[in-house]
Amino acid sequence: MTISTNEQMGLVDTNILVYRADQNSVFHLPSMNLIDRGLRGDISLCLAPQNLTEFYAVITNPKRVANPIASVDALVEIESYFQSQNIHKIYQTEDLMPTLLDLIDKYPPTRQQIFDLQLVATMLVNNVTRIYTFNAKHFQLYQEIEVATIE
Repeated sequence: MTISTNEQMGLVDTNILVYRADQNSVFHLPSMNLIDRGLRGDISLCLAPQNLTEFYAVITNPKRVANPIASVDALVEIESYFQSQNIHKIYQTEDLMPTLLDLIDKYPPTRQQIFDLQLVATMLVNNVTRIYTFNAKHFQLYQEIEVATIE
């Protein structure tokens, strides 16, 4: 997928953050390229606190990744995203719960899907309708957003 500089803002899914931090992943280079373009301001990317806490939980857990990193290194990564002027941050607002409840009604989640729905609700209350991910199947059901995969 070619991403032009005039495209709308897109949320970076947690898996992209994890792959960027894992130099042995086959998805490391495309993840690094996407995020580096966002850090430079070449494309408009955003993150939610949920992405960053999920990133920490996954990348520091040897049961979830083959090459976990130390907690201190995960925090350095998180701080670099948080402090970046070019990576936008989106937050939960007072409209989150009504939006989330509507989404739950429309797309009844099972188990862990509730977290994807919460992320979609956070996107929608911040007028973000695109998500960049390697796990397109996790988000394709949700008609309110566009799923953009990277290569």
